[in-house]
Amino acid sequence: MALAAAAVALEAALLALVDALLALELAELAELDALLALLAALVADVEAELALLLALVAWVVAVLALLLALVALFAAFVALVAALLAWVEAVLAELAALVADVLALLADVDAADAELAALEAELDALLADVEAAEALEAAADAEAAAAEADAPAAALSTIRSHLAESAFELIGCEPLDVCAVLA
Repeated sequence: MALAAAAVALEAALLALVDALLALELAELAELDALLALLAALVADVEAELALLLALVAWVVAVLALLLALVALFAAFVALVAALLAWVEAVLAELAALVADVLALLADVDAADAELAALEAELDALLADVEAAEALEAAADAEAAAAEADAPAAALSTIRSHLAESAFELIGCEPLDVCAVLA
């Protein structure tokens, strides 16, 4: 019995050893599970940090896209200003052409006015020539009429003078007094 008790004790010791080995294995498995959980937590932490880093990179990319959009907007604004300046230059060129046309038209009007003034001067000169000719004709007519009217008066004056000088001197009259009375 001692042998059987020793065998049972040995068996119990072996079972306790197996239980201890199993407990050791279970502890090692629990440690391994804890290590795996820690590793999973570290991986999750790294993934979270990586996700945060990816979010930061995405934000930087978004900021760069916004900057590129602002640069494109500024380039479009510059192109719009350039187009507006080109349009203003075209309008100014058309305006300059219109001003040149108006100036040419005014020069034509001035030339037409000068031609009209020259024609009026020629007409005035012709009218003055006609008036001068009419005045000469009237003067000639007046001279002829005066000569016709003067002929009897000259004859009468000659007769009066002759009488005054010859007949009235004998009676003591001055010839000019007699002529003045007879006239």
